This record gives sequence, C-alpha cells and structure tokens, in this order.
Amino acid sequence: MMKMIVMAAAALLFLFSNLAFDCTTVVKVKGNSVLTGFNLDYRNYAPLIWIIPAAEGRYGRFCFGFDENHKIAEGGLNEKGLFIAVNALNADAGWKADPALPDWEKWAGWSGTGVPDGILAKCATVDEAVCVFKTYNLFTLNRVKFLVAGKSGDSVVIEWSKAGLRFIERAKDYQISTNFITSNYEPGQYPCPRYNAAEQILSTSPSRISVDLIRSILSATHMEFQTPTVYSNICDLRSGDIFIYYFHNYEEVVKMNIFEELKRDEARYVVESLFKVKPYVADVYKTLLKK
Repeated sequence: MMKMIVMAAAALLFLFSNLAFDCTTVVKVKGNSVLTGFNLDYRNYAPLIWIIPAAEGRYGRFCFGFDENHKIAEGGLNEKGLFIAVNALNADAGWKADPALPDWEKWAGWSGTGVPDGILAKCATVDEAVCVFKTYNLFTLNRVKFLVAGKSGDSVVIEWSKAGLRFIERAKDYQISTNFITSNYEPGQYPCPRYNAAEQILSTSPSRISVDLIRSILSATHMEFQTPTVYSNICDLRSGDIFIYYFHNYEEVVKMNIFEELKRDEARYVVESLFKVKPYVADVYKTLLKK
C-alpha cells in the first residue's frame, strides 16, 4: 500500500509541476571542425522542425522548437553557419530594460517565432548577434540565456547576471550552457550536474571531436521525468549536417543538411514522424500528459 501511495504522489508531482524546461547546449572546436549539441528538455512530446528559405534581408534557416498556438523556436542553424540555442533559467534573472535602448522587435521588423529565429534570420556571425544584444532590449533575458556559435569557431554565452548583461566568450576548445547564470558563480562551483557531466567528458577528451563524442554528452545529460529530453540535435556548423534524435533514443538518428533542405520550399516536420522507432517512454509520457 505504501508503495502505491508513493507512486501516486510521484505521478501527481509529474502532472502538476510547473511548466518549465531545462536543456543542455555544448560547442566543441578543433582544427576546422565546429560541432554543437543541444538537448531540448520540455513538457511537450511533439517537437517540430521548420525550414525557412532565404528572403530579402533574411537568411535561410533551420529552426527547432514547438507549436503551442504558434511556432516558438528554441534554437537553430542558418545558412551562414550561425547556431543559437536557448537555456531556460530556474528563476528570474533580475533583468531591467535600458531606457536609452529600443526594444528588439524594432530591429527584427516582424514578429517571427522568437528571438532565436530573429537572430538566425538577420545575423551571419557571432559578432553580429552580440551587437543585437548590446543595442536592443531583449526582455527574454529575464528568464533565459543563449549560447551562440559560428562556423569560424567563436562562441559566446549571453546572460543577465547580478552585474548586468554579460558575454562569456569560449575560453577552451569547448563551451557549455545549461540553466544557471554562469557569471554568478566561481568556476568549479557550478550547481548543475548536467553542466558538470558535460565538463567531465569534454575536459578528458581534448584531442577528440566527433559526432559520437557530442552524442555521448547528450546521452549523459539527458533529462527524464517531468521535463524529459524530447529532442536532441548535433550540428556541424561548417558542413551544415544536422543529426537528430527523438526522445533521448540515441540509437536511431535522422540526418539532414541545411543546404539541401533550403533548396526546397518552406517545410515543417513533426520530429516523431521522422523516426521508425517510437520509444516506449515517449508513449508513456504522452499518455500521462493527456490525463
């Protein structure tokens, strides 16, 4: 009986916990190779991919996220080899608008599907993306941070810390971003087990760079329970290859290429539909969310 009560309590916690998402982002650089990895952790079992061809003043781009009334991009890659991903924060960062700066929507010029989509549409380099954050008010910095990486190997974590807006440039041959404000902590005292797991793998593999290495990090840092990893990807920023995984099943992969995709018309994919195997845990989670 006690076991059943505990299980029931766990199920209620699962169903009624606050909507939140975690996510783990990494970038690894060696020689001419630049790879990124991203785990999208969220209470939604139907992640989407959409491809938007180039238009006047906007780059072609590959976005990933969800469709909740309208598409919301959590990150992506554009034709210039620029990558961006969001990491949610566990509490408000204390962001305050600068009255001397305009809102970022005035720069974007259209509603788009979120900040990542706007950055990918109108920025070709990390420096250009950084300039946007310095020049405009982005209210989303109160609840999220961003990792931006370019095909030349530069990358930066953009966040609002206790000291204000901060740009943390890559200092090693890798960079990691999870769900805490890095600038608020001393190195070695980071409070996130996923960050520390990724750090352990990357710091002990200085001579390696491969899709398998990034995949091992995504596997080691994937989430379960109320905010599971519903979608993962690895992007090769130079070749444009994108490796996609569904519901933390890292044994089946779907490979796309942004340049090949952009030759076609605008497209939209439900990630689940791309895979032959539907992981058992995905069906269980889907059932729980529908109750």
